Amino acid sequence: MGAILTRRAGHSPVRAFGFILVVLGEAAALPAADDGGFYALAYSPDGRQVASVGQDRKLRVWRVSDGRVVCERTADVPLRSLAYSAKGDEIAAGGNDRHVYLWHVERNDLRPVWHKQLAHGDVSAVAFSPDGRWLACGTLGGDVVQFLDVPGGTLRRTAWYGGNGISSVAFLHDGRTLISGGQVFTVWDIVKLKLQTQVEETTRPAADEPGSPDSAIRHRNMMGWTTCLAISPDDSWVVAAGVAAREDEGRPLSVVMIDPKAGKIVRTLGRLSDPVTGVAASCDGKYVAAADDHGVVRIWEVKTGKLTQTLRSGNKHARSVVFAPKGTTLSVAGDAGKIECWDDVTGKPQASLTP
Repeated sequence: MGAILTRRAGHSPVRAFGFILVVLGEAAALPAADDGGFYALAYSPDGRQVASVGQDRKLRVWRVSDGRVVCERTADVPLRSLAYSAKGDEIAAGGNDRHVYLWHVERNDLRPVWHKQLAHGDVSAVAFSPDGRWLACGTLGGDVVQFLDVPGGTLRRTAWYGGNGISSVAFLHDGRTLISGGQVFTVWDIVKLKLQTQVEETTRPAADEPGSPDSAIRHRNMMGWTTCLAISPDDSWVVAAGVAAREDEGRPLSVVMIDPKAGKIVRTLGRLSDPVTGVAASCDGKYVAAADDHGVVRIWEVKTGKLTQTLRSGNKHARSVVFAPKGTTLSVAGDAGKIECWDDVTGKPQASLTP
């Protein structure tokens, strides 16, 4: 699950699901995709456009100023994940049955660059490296992160982590560190990964020991299967949450902040009874939001850890939560085929534009 979350003056790559909305007045909702399902949402770094994908296999780019769809492309399969490059000139999308696509962003158009099928499962997560050279792809049904070069889509690296599927990926801003979430929350040093198809060092217990060669810091989940994560603007923490493992069903789940360098939980923001399906970190680093499987959205202040807002969306199952790149808008989307937005400070509903 999961895609890119941004807020105010910056941008921070994170997984999300949904469609675009713009603040205008009274609360409103976007109409459903063809089959009623919304998946991934990504704002352009300048906040002027938003790209969205859904179960209808369509990638749409929306102009934020007037809410119009400026271009649309149809993929071969339903698309699950979505990301803009840091410069905003490329869009990548991952889908079912191993499919991943890259488009070049033109003023009001998308030009196909390449379309690949990977070796493992549905492509549930995609993330560009900050310099735009690499595209990291996480897959469900596989225990690997695959690194493609952006210009040609050639597979360059494959990192094995010894779990059972990856549901979220995000680069730190330093460009050498990748976070992946799934059965295991993992921090990868991609510079140390050798250019080979399998990195066995990350699966051995010794790899968890500080200073071990080519090691990845691994954190066995205290918050269940990590379905979603978000990076702070200064790379000092990652907010993560997810769903309970089968043997732990019924156990409350934690929304936690993790120090990615030390691999340690530094704060638990809340313990929820329902699976967490989306998290977001504001670009000023002041707030964290989490959406659960029953459509409830919670907002915490990072400095104090205080819960500041509890919002109830119209989704039976909320699947994503995202901060807008400018202003104070928080947006939520899910299986109801609509997006709702609120002021993240006051909790008051704000309007959504429809196509």
